[in-house]
Amino acid sequence: MIGITYLQNFIDKPTALFDLLKSNVIWDERMSARKTASYGKAYNYSQITVYNNL
Repeated sequence: MIGITYLQNFIDKPTALFDLLKSNVIWDERMSARKTASYGKAYNYSQITVYNNL
């Protein structure tokens, strides 16, 4: 399949999921423009090493 498939109501309670992630994910706040979180292989972005949350 090419492109994007929109699935209406795919997440039953998106606001509750967002709040859960916002409060429980270990956010890396070293970059002033945005928070990041990694769940994959550690990488180096802008001379900042980002480690995964696993």
